[in-house]
Amino acid sequence: MASADELVFFTNRIREDLDRSGQSATDIELVERLRYAVDQATAGDSQLPLETRDALVARYGEPG
Repeated sequence: MASADELVFFTNRIREDLDRSGQSATDIELVERLRYAVDQATAGDSQLPLETRDALVARYGEPG
């Protein structure tokens, strides 16, 4: 399981990727909505599957 802080870390890395690649504002808005949803839904731990967390760590590194 990933914590809310980890989800925010990964969301920020994804947003940076979108910014660098010149993706549309719509894509960036979706990431912002994801971050908001994470903030609202996770008052502690989230239910991010371990496989998803492992894939995010492989791409963006370990949070913290």
